[in-house]
Amino acid sequence: MLNEILTAAAIPSQAARFPDPPELFAVYFDSRSTNSPGVNPDIGPATGIEHDCTVELYAPSVTAGDEALHRLQEQLDARGLRYTTQGWYWLSEIRRYQEIIEFTHIEKT
Repeated sequence: MLNEILTAAAIPSQAARFPDPPELFAVYFDSRSTNSPGVNPDIGPATGIEHDCTVELYAPSVTAGDEALHRLQEQLDARGLRYTTQGWYWLSEIRRYQEIIEFTHIEKT
């Protein structure tokens, strides 16, 4: 799902790591856990998979980053996903700004 969202937002992306990236890109992480009503075997099996998603958006400028972030937010809003952002900050080692976007969604099984 993450790759689909980032592709629709026209943001080049890779899971976990992006060797030799373009100037504007995203790295994403998808932590998964079963969504079970409890450990009691009488309750039944898990009802879905909970995805805790993190997108690290990297941009050469805040302006370029804001444009990409807006496209990403449109895709998240279109899917009814609530998200949090942390604000842009400068990473001097890679000479890019970074914004972190986090959200959770449940995939029904």
